[in-house]
Amino acid sequence: MKKMAKSIKKHINIVLILGDLTLFYIALCCVLFTRVPHSFFQSFDDHLIPFSIIFPIWLIVYYITGLSNSSIAHDKTKLIKNLIQATIINTIIAVSFFYIIPTQISPKRNLGFV
Repeated sequence: MKKMAKSIKKHINIVLILGDLTLFYIALCCVLFTRVPHSFFQSFDDHLIPFSIIFPIWLIVYYITGLSNSSIAHDKTKLIKNLIQATIINTIIAVSFFYIIPTQISPKRNLGFV
């Protein structure tokens, strides 16, 4: 029984990670479509690699801050505190990434919307 519970939990975590990544890319598409509808596909190609590096790092931060733990959903105060903390950390990481590593894009304004 314990083995089955571990297996189910592992599969749930994989689905949650894939769901988070899907939502990150949907948010990126929405921002790009809103900001540059005339050159969406070119802009998406330009943003794909840099954000494909950033998004997994964001997932790791969410995991470290405990947002992947289902028990946190019962404590709204802790959930909000950890979400704000993770968002601040992720913003600092992303801004640092785009200022330190040269890319052909300048997503400083777009980061706020993703």
